[in-house]
Amino acid sequence: MGFLYVLGIALTKSVTLTKQKIEVPSTVSEESSATSEEIIQENADNALSNAKAIFEQECSRCHGADGKQGLAGAKDLTASQLTDAQKKEMILKGKGVMAGYEGRLTEQEIDNLVLYINTLKK
Repeated sequence: MGFLYVLGIALTKSVTLTKQKIEVPSTVSEESSATSEEIIQENADNALSNAKAIFEQECSRCHGADGKQGLAGAKDLTASQLTDAQKKEMILKGKGVMAGYEGRLTEQEIDNLVLYINTLKK
């Protein structure tokens, strides 16, 4: 009997063998939605910041910090007419002397890198 009681405590995480009810408010206040928007913006800013770091480490040698350098046949990224899908494919597979980053960068990092490259166009 004692074993069953201890097992019940372990399963319910309660000495009285009842699970605590978690109450979730049915409506979201304007304050919490503003906080959600701030969190989303902060995450987007962090993603671009990480993509910038990847660009500076991996891409700027040939493309330059501003995307215009063009060493070793690298294209001017500020004048690129490629779609986002084409840019992603180029980053994944590479072209010419540019190495591909498939398996070296995550899909999210590549997507963020495409977004960062788009910010170079002014």
